[in-house]
Amino acid sequence: MKDIIVCPHLAISTPFVANNDSVRNQMAASQARQAVPLVDAEPPIVETTLERAYKILFPDIVKAKRDCKVVFASTRLVVVQYLDDKSYDVFPVDYTYKIPQVGQIYEKDQVITYKLGYFNDDGDLCQGKNLLCSIVLNPWSYEDAIVLGSHVELTSYRYHVIERVIPESCILLSLSKRRYKIVPDVGDIVKKFEPILIIKSADPKKLLEDPEEVTLNVDAEVIDVEIVGNRWNKTVRGYDVAVLDFLQTKEKLRRKVEQEISDKQVVAEIIKRHYLFDRSRNKDIKLSKKSFDLYVRIVLRSKDEIEVGDKLTNRHAAKGVVSLITDDMYVTEDGRKVDINIDIMSIISRMNIGQVYEAIAGACIYHLEKKLKQFDDLDEAKRYLIGFYETIDNTEEKWITQQAKEQLDNINSLEDLQRLKLTFPAPPFESPTREQLLQACLYINPNLKENIHKYFESQERPLKPEEMPDLSPLLEKLTYRGKTFYATCGYVYFYKLVHMAKDKLAARGSEKFVKKTLQPTGGRRNQGGQRFGEYEVWCLLAYSALFNLEETLKLKADDVVQKIKYILKKLYDSDLDLPERELEVVRLFRAYLQIMRSRIVDD
Repeated sequence: MKDIIVCPHLAISTPFVANNDSVRNQMAASQARQAVPLVDAEPPIVETTLERAYKILFPDIVKAKRDCKVVFASTRLVVVQYLDDKSYDVFPVDYTYKIPQVGQIYEKDQVITYKLGYFNDDGDLCQGKNLLCSIVLNPWSYEDAIVLGSHVELTSYRYHVIERVIPESCILLSLSKRRYKIVPDVGDIVKKFEPILIIKSADPKKLLEDPEEVTLNVDAEVIDVEIVGNRWNKTVRGYDVAVLDFLQTKEKLRRKVEQEISDKQVVAEIIKRHYLFDRSRNKDIKLSKKSFDLYVRIVLRSKDEIEVGDKLTNRHAAKGVVSLITDDMYVTEDGRKVDINIDIMSIISRMNIGQVYEAIAGACIYHLEKKLKQFDDLDEAKRYLIGFYETIDNTEEKWITQQAKEQLDNINSLEDLQRLKLTFPAPPFESPTREQLLQACLYINPNLKENIHKYFESQERPLKPEEMPDLSPLLEKLTYRGKTFYATCGYVYFYKLVHMAKDKLAARGSEKFVKKTLQPTGGRRNQGGQRFGEYEVWCLLAYSALFNLEETLKLKADDVVQKIKYILKKLYDSDLDLPERELEVVRLFRAYLQIMRSRIVDD
């Protein structure tokens, strides 16, 4: 079993895991590793109760061992001082972490810092969002397509690291006439195609050449800036005061740190971590020992909005591509607009029934919170809530009910209870059974069984929307374009995966071609790769599809010269000896015009 599961701690984070196909559970673990950090990630409503335990398992969470105070924080490390014995502790981090404020005090076991988009301030695992999901036959597209509401925000973080070595023969220019600085400051918003670095050659022979501008194709926020020289005692000529200030940051940092930290080993560790430019993570970054080089490192963070073509999945591996983002979504009886729709045919073919159970469980929590707001007595509301957890408790020692009682003992007012964010505990192999889930629906809606019989008995005549009985939380009444129907609808936890449309789109190459196929060479770095490869040629040859092969390699080829040669040969029935790369598309267009005119005259 351990050889099959790709990521064990994520494999057991699936609620109702026993109701899914085993291959789907393995796929769910693999898909969870590809989740990108969301800006507003939240913990799941239907939880496995293991989300809180990850703060012990994950090294990406830094917890306070004792009561401490943050004395230094950067994108490379966080230094805390314990309040009892005044000792220090150093925690290495990177630019993906949430940087704490200097001077902030943390109690024992409190989370100091964590990776943004994967955890919250309590250290609970937060990789996605709870979306109101309807399971209806998809009329817009294929079975594994996902229809998303335009009101849903699934914005993810993306990091950009710019590392450059500026040799002694080049200088950095000011970014603009109004801002006399060579690099942006931390916190600046760099607009799309706005220069981040401007590198100019100092060679007199190259003064007329345009400087090199380093830009991004998205708006991004600067979160870290470093510019360091490999030799400190050499006089720099040609640089303004701003550069010299950056070059002196090592000594400034040392003086600043020594004011707060008395331990010389900790100070040395801070300096060492911040000036490792001889051991850069990029092996291509090398500073010359003979000349005066500058190492520039700028880290930016941008945000990616959800768009058509992006890939989503839930914890049951119901992965799919967003095929439509529309404002025309189903609406529930109480006015909630559905966030996402999954085709029911995909559940049948993939056999991941656990997501249907999760949707019903999410609906139970929503209606349970509405029920609690109707109570006027605190003790009565507590008894009602404990009764619900007793209904769904499938654990051997009934520890879910015990934990619910312990948490409710600390609540002393009805307002605090009604503001409490409830969750549906579904441990991996002790999740509620189908019978317990139905009992939970009956607990919230005692008239559910009677209403179901009433609905089936009234099938002789169609019911008006106001006559349709209440089948929630098992089924919700959804309205779409004036029609009302029942469907499974509840909150399901979804991830956004790293497979995004903007990363997949690429133009085909236009330079190097393969002689066998007349197509561009393979690989995305060759501007898109080849569209019709060598294996495809062999397949058509194997089936003797010679006319199709000729059309693909000549008429539809990416090699413009060969294409025009072929078309002109077909048009004029002659072999034209045309020089390479001297033909233009305009000439082809003129040839087509001539043919069209002759056809019109003949007719």
